Amino acid sequence: SPLGIPHTPHYRPSLVRWTATLGGSMAGDGTLKRGFTLMELVVVLAMAITLIALAVPAMQSQDIVGSEVRRVLADAVRTRSHARTTWTSTTLVIDANQSRWRPVDADGIALDGPTADADGWRNLNPNVQFTTSQTFTFLASGKMLSPVSLRFQSGDTTWLLKGHSLTGNLEAQEEVGP
Repeated sequence: SPLGIPHTPHYRPSLVRWTATLGGSMAGDGTLKRGFTLMELVVVLAMAITLIALAVPAMQSQDIVGSEVRRVLADAVRTRSHARTTWTSTTLVIDANQSRWRPVDADGIALDGPTADADGWRNLNPNVQFTTSQTFTFLASGKMLSPVSLRFQSGDTTWLLKGHSLTGNLEAQEEVGP
């Protein structure tokens, strides 16, 4: 035969077909049914859940530091915005020894903000610490008095928050490697 299939009177092409169904057995009519059994699906799902459970703790410490950096960055941006809108200098005071910070206006009065105590201080997550301490002072133009950098650390994860003096721009990035 041209297809290389031996010619026999019992050959029936209509019975040789593949169908995708749940189950892995040969049907009574001679068709082969392929698919996944419920047990196979449960095993794969259990393996995926186990891998996710192992990965989550490793990512949480990084996420905690990043979250704290974003909180301080938000207050730094708010402090800069206050300086520009009131046309006065404002300062983001960092107290590394107490792991806290607060934005204050030119008169030293704390700016209101979420999660601040009665004196305007906001506390870092207990698992995160400042490894450097600098004050972010914004001029009325929104520029900074001097360039600053502030490091955050938790375990092996370190982030750097930088302020550029000429522009007043702020940038945060994770420090990778030794």
